[in-house]
Amino acid sequence: MTVRRFWRWFGRLWHSLRRSDPGHASAVPSLQEGVPKPVLVVDLEGRPGAALAQSLACSGLLPRVVRGDGAALEALGRQGTAAVIVAGRANPGLYRALRRATPAPLLALDPQAGDEDVLEAFAAGVDQFLYGPVSPAEVVARILALLRRG
Repeated sequence: MTVRRFWRWFGRLWHSLRRSDPGHASAVPSLQEGVPKPVLVVDLEGRPGAALAQSLACSGLLPRVVRGDGAALEALGRQGTAAVIVAGRANPGLYRALRRATPAPLLALDPQAGDEDVLEAFAAGVDQFLYGPVSPAEVVARILALLRRG
C-alpha cells in the first residue's frame, strides 16, 4: 500500500467514525468502562456548570452539579464520587475541606488565577489546576486521565 493510498484510507475511516457518532461533542473523549462514574461539579460562579455537565455526560460520566462550597461538602457526605471539579474562584480552605472529605481526584478551574493562587491550591490538595479559557472537552480529558491513574 502506498503512502497516498494509506492516507486516503485513513481519511475515509476517520470521517466514517465521526459520522457514525450521533451528536459527537467535538471529539470529547469517552470512558471505556460500562459503569458511569459520578463526578461532582462544584459551580461557584454559575457559568460553566451546564456545559461542563453536558460534556461529562457525553463522555460516559455521571455529573452532579452543586452550587456553592457548603452544598459541595454536603453532597460529598451523602454520596461517594469518583472525581471533584471546582469551577470558579475558591479559597484554599475549600480545597482542604474537599481533600479531607474525599480521596477522589480534585481538579480546579479558575479563569482568573495567578501563580500564587495555583501554588496555594496545590498546597491545599488540588491534583490539577487549569486557568484561563479552557474547553469542556479538555476538562473531560483531564478528568478521564485522573480517573485512569486512580
